[in-house]
Amino acid sequence: MGRYTGLIDKRLLNVKLPPGHSRATRSITERSYYKANEWRNILFYLAFGILKDILPNLYLKNLLKYIIFIRILCQEKISLEDCNEALLIFDDFHSEFEKLYGKENMTFNLHSHLHMPEQVWLYGGLNKTSGMCFENKFKHTRDLFQGTVNYDGQIAKNLDRKQQIIIELRDLSLRTSCSGVKRFVGYLIF
Repeated sequence: MGRYTGLIDKRLLNVKLPPGHSRATRSITERSYYKANEWRNILFYLAFGILKDILPNLYLKNLLKYIIFIRILCQEKISLEDCNEALLIFDDFHSEFEKLYGKENMTFNLHSHLHMPEQVWLYGGLNKTSGMCFENKFKHTRDLFQGTVNYDGQIAKNLDRKQQIIIELRDLSLRTSCSGVKRFVGYLIF
């Protein structure tokens, strides 16, 4: 990676996030395994502080525009004016990005950000419609199927099986007088 990897890692790994943040920060060398929430924490809370004395001011200001753009689009309540402001900020970021990083780094993914304010206005904030809010639910469903063939049938069958097990556990809980078994069954069901 770069000459600042060690410094960035040290800063990332020493961060203590407030309660409510489900993931601790990991090494920047593991970034290809980061989950959406890890990227959000870095973008919203850590990037500016970690990079403020590493990036030249032009790059830091450009990053700050992107952070503000995304933060606007993640608000709980968002107005049309907010969306328009976000688009103006992104246009400014986008123009600077090309000058700073070159046309070869102007990817489709970057271009798709131009459409985000309109999508947020139509469907709600990014925090409600992006992968961030669903990411932790994937672990509950990933064991319901294997491979790519008939996955919908596998999911339906396994969900039905789980439901049958829950019904049987509830029946067992009602038939027993043992409080330890009742607690254990309650733990398994909920």
